Amino acid sequence: MQILKHESSYYHTTSFKWRQRIGCGISDYACNLAYLLANTYLLFYYTNCVGLSAGAAGFMFVVTKFIDAGTDYIVGAMLDHTNTKMGRYRP
Repeated sequence: MQILKHESSYYHTTSFKWRQRIGCGISDYACNLAYLLANTYLLFYYTNCVGLSAGAAGFMFVVTKFIDAGTDYIVGAMLDHTNTKMGRYRP
């Protein structure tokens, strides 16, 4: 039997177990490690090969983080309001 969205049991969730928290944390750590390596290389490249000062390269990284934070919010809001026949996040 299918549970419909207007039924209260549809929104019932189970608790997030410690095993799941550790698994998500390990995978997030791996992504952050790869991101750290890429940013370290880019900082080295910008300062030694391109000739930018370390302050200018760091400021560029900060600006791109703020731009990323804004665009993540906008794209997330667009995805939350998208409904197609293939599903919510498919297109």
